[in-house]
Amino acid sequence: MSLKENNRISILKEEGLFSLVILPEREKWKVNLLFFWLVCWTVCGIIFIANYFNYSNRASAGRVNYNAIYNIPQKDYKQKQQTLAEIEKKINLFDRQRTVLLVVICFWLYYEYRVSRAYTYRKFGHEKLWIKNGKLYFRKEINRRSKTKVYDIEFVKDFRLLEYNKNEFFQSMSRSFWTMAGESIAFDFHSKIIRFGIQLSEKESKQICEELAKAHKKALAKIESGA
Repeated sequence: MSLKENNRISILKEEGLFSLVILPEREKWKVNLLFFWLVCWTVCGIIFIANYFNYSNRASAGRVNYNAIYNIPQKDYKQKQQTLAEIEKKINLFDRQRTVLLVVICFWLYYEYRVSRAYTYRKFGHEKLWIKNGKLYFRKEINRRSKTKVYDIEFVKDFRLLEYNKNEFFQSMSRSFWTMAGESIAFDFHSKIIRFGIQLSEKESKQICEELAKAHKKALAKIESGA
């Protein structure tokens, strides 16, 4: 049995088995800061949602009040129209505020989902890839919930590093701590490109590619020999 380790990568090689585990970066102060940001963002969302329902209730109450005044006969028609106009103005204001808040809530939900997944992955998750019995298995585990993908080793090829340009804004953002993106390694399976190795360094990616190429070659040789 051969075992190579660093802070993030564990490689296990046994007879008939190659196993790779990649842990996310877990600097304690960064994880705590991410959690603090997530809590603050969640509180903001609660405020947005509460205000959305508040404006909805006020708009509904305004419509009830409008209909009540509209159906009550009054001698002073001009005063009645002025009152109705003021109520309608408030209703329109509440509706506009509610629409703006709905847009803000959609924006909030998107980042709440992204950051909560990133935090859960940083805290509890990992990537696991293993080669056994002519198959390559891959699983990205987040809080013990994951789906294993299976690939026939004969159709797997070209383990390689993905190009990364730190001067490109979107690529740089994909490597930020608060995201669960920025895959560093890829391989081909039929016409698909499978990516994994979130935010690995170039040195770590090269090491993994070298080990995978050896394991892949060995697995193919075993299939060809009929062992």
